Amino acid sequence: KCDRVERGERDRLERAEPAPLCISAVTRDGLERLLGEITRRVGADVQLVRLTFDVDDPKGQAQLAELHRRGRVIEHSVTGDRASVLAEVPRSLAARLAH
Repeated sequence: KCDRVERGERDRLERAEPAPLCISAVTRDGLERLLGEITRRVGADVQLVRLTFDVDDPKGQAQLAELHRRGRVIEHSVTGDRASVLAEVPRSLAARLAH
């Protein structure tokens, strides 16, 4: 909401905060920095995993679908009733799917 803040106040806020993000909806100033910060923070909480699922089992199908929704699949192969997936996923999801 930098469009609503006077330049002097914006400078003061940027000095007061350790890593402020000031985004302008009008000029799009700060948008690239915001996207970079989101990528950095999300990327810090991912883990590369290789998991195998039983594609005939409803639980395996649901887990596989969630992995595709929430992760970044790098490799996916199916042999018989087993799907093997190499993916980057949030650590919390990796821990849950590994059990």
